[in-house]
Amino acid sequence: MAERQSSGPVGNSGDRLPNLSNSAAAEAAICPVLQFGLGDDAPAVSYADALEQAHVRLHVCASADDIRAALRTDRIVAGLLHLGHRADELFPSPALETLIEMRPTLRLIAMVEQDHAQSRCLERLLQWGVLYDFHTLPADIGRLLHTLGHIRGLVEIEDLAVMPTGIDGVGEPYMIGSHPAMLQVFHAIRKVADVDAAVLVTGESGTGKELAARAIHERSAFSQGPFVAVNCAALPPTLIESELFGHEKGSFTGAHQRKIGRIEAAAGGTLFLDEIGDLPLDVQGHFLRFLQEKTIERVGSTRTISVDVRVVAATNVDLKQAMEVGRFREDLFYRLNVLHVHMPPLRARGEDIELITAFFLRKFSKELRRPFRGFSDGARAAIRAYPWPGNVREIISSVRRAVVMADGKWITAADLGLPDGSAERPHSIPTLEAARHDLERDLVRKALDLHNQKIQPAARSLGVSRVTLYRLVEKYGIKAAETEAEARPAALSRRRR
Repeated sequence: MAERQSSGPVGNSGDRLPNLSNSAAAEAAICPVLQFGLGDDAPAVSYADALEQAHVRLHVCASADDIRAALRTDRIVAGLLHLGHRADELFPSPALETLIEMRPTLRLIAMVEQDHAQSRCLERLLQWGVLYDFHTLPADIGRLLHTLGHIRGLVEIEDLAVMPTGIDGVGEPYMIGSHPAMLQVFHAIRKVADVDAAVLVTGESGTGKELAARAIHERSAFSQGPFVAVNCAALPPTLIESELFGHEKGSFTGAHQRKIGRIEAAAGGTLFLDEIGDLPLDVQGHFLRFLQEKTIERVGSTRTISVDVRVVAATNVDLKQAMEVGRFREDLFYRLNVLHVHMPPLRARGEDIELITAFFLRKFSKELRRPFRGFSDGARAAIRAYPWPGNVREIISSVRRAVVMADGKWITAADLGLPDGSAERPHSIPTLEAARHDLERDLVRKALDLHNQKIQPAARSLGVSRVTLYRLVEKYGIKAAETEAEARPAALSRRRR
């Protein structure tokens, strides 16, 4: 494999190419692209110099090993696949299968000779959803740069969706959002992290209270120390005091050796007490003394131990109401509620819901090696309409299950376990977006029916390219005679599993 060295732009006939427009070059600037071929006359590199003039970093690959090396050493955003005259005989090649195995979502552009535009190889690539676009040779450099620039823009947008702006402007893992309610949370975390005082994080179950606590810890003076999380609701009432404060050997039946408690284990770091509202009243008194004195006594001991630790507590219950009914100490509440961060429920965060679902779809698709095109229109509408009572935790569960169970290229509302949000509700009219989708789907079906399910004449009657019609067929789950694969290669079959 070799990166191309530019020697001046030359066209297919050897003539110098005209200067590229600034806008065309800017679109594809600094865009790492992988080029490989299929056929005895491939790859053709007649357009390579012009691409490199526009700062497209081209990796010309002659084998599967070259492709592996390129993908491991550079952040490839697109692939150029040159289809030679023997492409039908050699399809699929080891190089193509390697690429699909390693980067199943990489956007491929086929480069095809004019007299080979009807090849069966190209048809299969289009049908199986491997191609983003195809161009005929000799290449229209301006159009090719425009396509590469569009791909680069899509990759940048996807990167923003995966790691949107977070607390420090660089993205907080899993704390995803750009809604004003979340921006307020990020601001509050930055403010309270610098102050050595207790913090109370409130919010419904599944809103990310522990993530907020970890973010506070990582930005505090205690960040080099441990982060010790304790779920107060999960500890048996008879053992919770021993778990928090530790115990000496022989202090009670079963205490066969000294044990360091969670508070002492968090020394120099942060102690996170989740579901603090479930702490028993008698233990609340002991914990209050620790907050006041910064000292503890292990169960069965009279020795006082000083512990320097930052305390962050969280609850999904109304502690003021718990105080009124005598289930939570008022003095402990005010000791904990020195600084306060509230995590908003997902239903109050608007478009953040779609941002979060897109993030976890990409995450689980990559982890489970099951690439999907995205969410169907019905799924997106269902995601927006559903109240998500379990908040982010419920989204994680739903998307992970969908990635495992879905069979198509698009995640549907049924895959998510949600009612189809595109269905028309009683006494309501469809949105303009839904109406456009319905019309588009109906026209595609009518055109295919009119032309006996044949893609090419149907595309011609609709005034769109075959590529566009294939995408519409996949988008709406429409069956057409030319969209069924005859015998998928092993790599492509594994890609669908």
